[in-house]
Amino acid sequence: MTGPHQKLRALWLARKPRREPSLVAFVAPHAGADCDPEALRLWLSQTLPPWMVPAQFAVVSHLPRTPSGKVDRSALPETVSTDAPAREMVPPRTELEQRIADLFAQTLGARPQSVNDDFFVHLGGHSLVATQLVSLIRREWDIELPLRAIFESPTVAAMAECVTRARQQADSRTVIPRRRM
Repeated sequence: MTGPHQKLRALWLARKPRREPSLVAFVAPHAGADCDPEALRLWLSQTLPPWMVPAQFAVVSHLPRTPSGKVDRSALPETVSTDAPAREMVPPRTELEQRIADLFAQTLGARPQSVNDDFFVHLGGHSLVATQLVSLIRREWDIELPLRAIFESPTVAAMAECVTRARQQADSRTVIPRRRM
C-alpha cells in the first residue's frame, strides 16, 4: 500500500507563534514527487490526536541542518504558504452557528472562514484553547458540555449540533413541580 509518507524524504513539525502557537509541518518530498497537504493531513490524523495534526504544511526542498546535523529551526521559512486545495467556504447559517463562530474567534484570535474549518487542523487550536472554548460555551448556554466534545466535534457546524443536543437534554431534565390540590 502506498501512501503520502512514501513520497517524503523528510518531515519536521514545528510550532510557529501567532497569537497562539500553531503546528506547522515542513515537508521535503523525494525528487519529482508531488506533495498533497490534505493527503498528508489525513495520513497524520490516522495516527495522531487532533491537536497534534499540523494546521499548515510547507513544502521545502530540504530541511536546513546545523553543523551538528540537527534541524536548523532558525533557517526554516517564517512565512508558510501551502498549495492546499481550496475548501468550500460555508458561512454561518444560523444564529447559533454565528455565536459559536464568534466564540471560536474570541479564543483563537482568528475567525473561522467556514463552519467546516477544523478547530485544530485549520485554525491552529490546541487543548488549552479548547478548554477555554468549552468553558465559554457552557456559560453562554448554561449547559453541561464535556471537554471531549470539541475533540469529537471540532467545527462550528458540529459544535452547533452538540450545543443543540445539550440544550435539549437540559430541557428534558427540567422538572416542573406539580401543584398540590
